Amino acid sequence: MTVGVLFLLSMFLWPLASAIPRRHRAALILVGALMMEGVKEVDWSDIGESLPPS
Repeated sequence: MTVGVLFLLSMFLWPLASAIPRRHRAALILVGALMMEGVKEVDWSDIGESLPPS
């Protein structure tokens, strides 16, 4: 079920991804990976810290 939903979302997001030139995609993936480094420091057992403020 999850894979099906993600596949449907990817069909609508593909035009957005294709608008980015191919030579810049690797840099965006690297920046995204670097941004995920801070996730390992989150205390996931504390819901007040793990969810963003609304």
